[in-house]
Amino acid sequence: MRIAFEQFVFDDSSRQLLRGGEEVHISPKAFQLLRILLERRPAAVSKEELIAQIWPDVVVEEANLKVLINEVRTALSDDGRKPRLIRTVHRFGYAFSAHVAPPVKTEARLLTERNAFPLRPGENLIGRDPQCAVMLDSRGVSRLHARIDVDPDRVVLHDLGSKNGTTVNGARMHEAVLLNDGDTIGMGVVIMTFRRGGDLDSTVSVDVT
Repeated sequence: MRIAFEQFVFDDSSRQLLRGGEEVHISPKAFQLLRILLERRPAAVSKEELIAQIWPDVVVEEANLKVLINEVRTALSDDGRKPRLIRTVHRFGYAFSAHVAPPVKTEARLLTERNAFPLRPGENLIGRDPQCAVMLDSRGVSRLHARIDVDPDRVVLHDLGSKNGTTVNGARMHEAVLLNDGDTIGMGVVIMTFRRGGDLDSTVSVDVT
């Protein structure tokens, strides 16, 4: 889940909260709280439900939730007395009430023999981790193998210190590589083609006999 609002970007896959491109550091539980409110927006979420999700195996006081709400508001420069992002629902809970920008589409994608992985603007993690934007279920692929940064004018591939390395057009990467339409990317035994263009790929003839 990647959501943009005001000058912020919340990216659940990379577990980052960005403000103007710079990371805003918040605690894991504050990050989880913000994710819940964003997922349920604009609906209000009760204090009881928030506590149950954030502290599932621990008995905590309502004051702990208030501390977490204050941490999120501080990170977002939101004033609890005149909130513009996190709304307090009196005697019930909290709601995320700010306008969320619609997702931006990109024509960049990675193609394998079986799948097509659309790439979103910004960071796209590639690896075996289920949270990756491009999840590759192959033992030769590291949990966090590589990253593709998609900008309006260029797309850059970074290897993240993977065990088996990354290749582009058969050559092993030793630094970030600027990708071009049609480049072949190898990660372990997985081979992908990078495509960037408005036209859908041509239909391949298959033998159905």
